[in-house]
Amino acid sequence: MGFRSTSAMDINRLMAEAIARHGVKLDAADPAMVIVTLNRLMLEDAVHEVADEIRRAASEFEAAGERLQKGVGTALAREIARNGKGSTPGKDVQWLRVALAAVAAFALGLIVGRLI
Repeated sequence: MGFRSTSAMDINRLMAEAIARHGVKLDAADPAMVIVTLNRLMLEDAVHEVADEIRRAASEFEAAGERLQKGVGTALAREIARNGKGSTPGKDVQWLRVALAAVAAFALGLIVGRLI
């Protein structure tokens, strides 16, 4: 991962701020400016690493949501195959529960998809 350098404009703004706040005149070759630049580069690198971790976690979360949807779909298909052989009042209630679970799982999948 490459570093982006601190722009000349940023350095000039920092040096002007140092004069305004502390009455200390710095130039671009001053060791204090080197430390500021190194600090910024380290911070940028850390931010990139955190952003990469967030992207990886979001991808894993999305994959987990897809696995959940597939698992619920498989379970629903099994229930339909198992309960579809005859209909009694008790089985009608089971069908309603299965249908509600399927709708809830689908809605959860949509919500997870939109969050990512």
